Amino acid sequence: MKILATADTHVGFRQYGLVRREQDIERSFTNVLEKGVELEVDAITISGDIIHSVRPTASTINFLKKCQDYLLSKKQLCLVSIGNHDYSEPHWVSNLSSDSDYGFHVMHDCRHQFTESGKVTADLYAKSFCSKSEFAKGSCIPPVDILLMHQSFNELTNFPNEHGFSFDDFEELNAKVVVIGDTHIHRVFEKPGIKVCSPGSTEIMSESEDSEKFVFLIEKVNEEFTIESIPIQTRKVIRRELNSEDEMADLLGFLKTEEANEPIVFLKFNTELQDVLSRIRKQIDTTKVIIRPKPIKVGEEQEVDKAVQQELTFSDILKEFIPDNPKQFETVSQLLNPQAEVHSVLDSFIEERLKESND
Repeated sequence: MKILATADTHVGFRQYGLVRREQDIERSFTNVLEKGVELEVDAITISGDIIHSVRPTASTINFLKKCQDYLLSKKQLCLVSIGNHDYSEPHWVSNLSSDSDYGFHVMHDCRHQFTESGKVTADLYAKSFCSKSEFAKGSCIPPVDILLMHQSFNELTNFPNEHGFSFDDFEELNAKVVVIGDTHIHRVFEKPGIKVCSPGSTEIMSESEDSEKFVFLIEKVNEEFTIESIPIQTRKVIRRELNSEDEMADLLGFLKTEEANEPIVFLKFNTELQDVLSRIRKQIDTTKVIIRPKPIKVGEEQEVDKAVQQELTFSDILKEFIPDNPKQFETVSQLLNPQAEVHSVLDSFIEERLKESND
């Protein structure tokens, strides 16, 4: 049994308001599906956030319909777990599903068994986006080989809090491999008796993410699981910092040679340099090269480092304002993350409150 595991594909995300970034994200998603077919996996799995919003556009649904047709034509199964961005009832992708054994299958707190010659070779469980109390150290999870989850873990974030998940919550979990989404970080963690895999996003969604993207090929052989990182093609990313006129001249020459690759350029520049962006726009075709500028002052980053060293954390401060409301605490903690998708976080909070009110 082998699966190709990914997460956080965020189909429909028009990053920076650019159609070409939305197309990049669709292209990387297509690359993952094609890679699964090429490797002849038993299933492709998505650990949450297949789409970016619970209000997808017609264009996004049309793209996913084409993906569904492709999966059916190739007799390829794709198991979709539910994340915070795409948590809706019914899930949008479920409208594309069919009675076929192939194509998209939305997994909402349920199990899927892999079989060969009528014998179960491995089983998988998908736990939809939930709170830590709902998870309760895995007491709601049956014994399985593979668990799909979409949660933010303290070990993977810069904003740990007591209401967030931790790998310690897996201590009593009867599973061999956990594939998690949400933090967009590609990494494998070994815990006693269990492997925790974070595939990361399939396209760069924020400057803080790693430029290279991967998916996991997870294979079960003789009751043992092997995990291999498989690179996927994405738009090229360049990171530069400018502090002098010489560096500015070097950058302009370099970007000229890179125009054909149409990269994203994350550019930090000293505010003492004059007209940095206007000079770049005069010489570089910005309909091809995506410039993401960030002005910095001399000594600014050192000041940030000093602030990070302070003993007080955001969680400590929040406790003073929200002492007895864990759900509000969790929401505000997420909003304090500079990379947070604000509208999605607020939508999730409002929808949960409305549901409680209706109940």
